[in-house]
Amino acid sequence: MGSDVQQSLFRQNAIEHQKDRLHGEVLLTPSLPHVVAAIFVLLWLVAVFAWLVNSQYARQESVTGWLEPTNGISKVYAHDASGHVSKLLVSEGQEVKVGDPLVVVNRGRTMVNGYSVENTLLEEYQKQDELLNAQLLRMQSKNSIEIANTQQELHAIEAELEGISEQIATLKARQDLVVTRLKNFQLMNQRGHITDVEMDNLLEQQLALENDEQRLVREQINRQNQLDLLSSRLKVLPYSQKDNEAQLRVKLSDLALQIAQMRGQKEYVLKANNDGVVSNLHAKEGQQVNASMPLLSIMPNNSQIIAKLLIPVKAAGFIEAGQEIEVRYDAFPYQKFGLYQAEVIQVSTTVLLPNEVNSVPIQFNEPVYLVHANLNSASVEAYGKTLQLKSGMTLTGNIKLSERSLLEWILEPLMSLRGRLQ
Repeated sequence: MGSDVQQSLFRQNAIEHQKDRLHGEVLLTPSLPHVVAAIFVLLWLVAVFAWLVNSQYARQESVTGWLEPTNGISKVYAHDASGHVSKLLVSEGQEVKVGDPLVVVNRGRTMVNGYSVENTLLEEYQKQDELLNAQLLRMQSKNSIEIANTQQELHAIEAELEGISEQIATLKARQDLVVTRLKNFQLMNQRGHITDVEMDNLLEQQLALENDEQRLVREQINRQNQLDLLSSRLKVLPYSQKDNEAQLRVKLSDLALQIAQMRGQKEYVLKANNDGVVSNLHAKEGQQVNASMPLLSIMPNNSQIIAKLLIPVKAAGFIEAGQEIEVRYDAFPYQKFGLYQAEVIQVSTTVLLPNEVNSVPIQFNEPVYLVHANLNSASVEAYGKTLQLKSGMTLTGNIKLSERSLLEWILEPLMSLRGRLQ
């Protein structure tokens, strides 16, 4: 009965298989397809690892910029927002030199009666100028006449003094004769040859001569004083006349200044600050001027075109001279015309804020560094033509900031985490 139960619980094949059980460890050998698959996976992993180690990943920054001559562009603005263009003296593409007149701006005002305020004031100023100049001429003529009269009077007094001196000398000679005669008469009077009356007459004659001499001496002194005064006056007269003329000249100078200011208020001329070619000519005769908008620009002669790029502060740490830049010009889509190369030649040492940069063709709202780059080519090949790049064209540049393997790039989060933990 027991064997019947056993036979009912297990199949006969299983029982017989238990009888042939092997002793020892069982070694399973893989099949050929499995071996081939394992080798392929291993080689693939090795290839992937080698690719991750040898392949480089470049971190790039896309920046914006524009083209500009190395010497910069000279933009010509009106002095203020009042006035209009009365004369346009240049044309687009015209070559100009430093100091050449470019535009005449008129700022004249009109009164209710239709007359120009500036012209009316200028006419009055010019009348005053004419009157003052006429007064100056009269004063100069009067001064010349006064000097001539003084010199003539001086010469006359000198002649009178010479005459008085001669008269005094004559009187002295006569006095000497009278004195001699008086001595002789005294002896003759003592001897009774001459009366007392004759002696008295001779004494009176002597006194008269002495009186005449004293009168002439007094006149000589007076004339000498007059001569000294005239001489002093003749020396001082030119200086006083020059002072009077200087006062008139000061008035004329003030008047000339007022005339110049009035003419400047009426109109002024904008001139070229450097040699170059007129470009971007926006001014038209009769146009109202705007102090914030350039009337025209002057492109310097023989100036090389360079790229100026604005680099955000976050991307400026690894940029240096000699670094290559891939350039895409907005005017020439890179899908059709390709990419162009440039080389960094200068990086600004100070940061620029948005409110510190004016008159650039692009806008930015964050701190940046200004980078100058030389272009490998100043032209673009388009549709079989060679087109020259122009100042003011905008562009986009790709700058390589750093380069590392793909494995380092994949492991960067772990390395960063490790650095934080340490």
